[in-house]
Amino acid sequence: MTQQLMELCKQLHIAGVYQYILDNDEIGSDTVLALTKACEFELQIRAINRQVRTLKQAGFPTQKRFEELVIDALPEDGKNNLPDLRRVEFIQQKKNVVFIGNSGTGKTHLAIATGICACENDVKVMFKTAAGLVNELMDAKRTGRLAIVIY
Repeated sequence: MTQQLMELCKQLHIAGVYQYILDNDEIGSDTVLALTKACEFELQIRAINRQVRTLKQAGFPTQKRFEELVIDALPEDGKNNLPDLRRVEFIQQKKNVVFIGNSGTGKTHLAIATGICACENDVKVMFKTAAGLVNELMDAKRTGRLAIVIY
């Protein structure tokens, strides 16, 4: 049990608490068990708070999830790539995903659902529409904040 508590204390960056438990023989197994459960609970709370914070910072215009998606309305390539988008492995593989298509084909829904799924897997995301990004770039160029990089 103390090994588990040691690992939890490391994750929470409270090594002093674990050292205190080791140094005090009068602390019983019930106390160690209670502290272990408290540390597990704290880790869960931190994970939830991190996800909430990441979702807020992403700037999604609305909350869309894969479960709400009308799969039959997606184009064939969208249906085929849906499992890969849900796994968000493309992020670790440093692959790009571009959603292109006519109005009403589910591009924004897929982008938001993929972004939310990434946030839930502790990946920081920023949502921007193509038009919004172009406007930001034009504004940055106009105000002299856009650096030109030549490779």
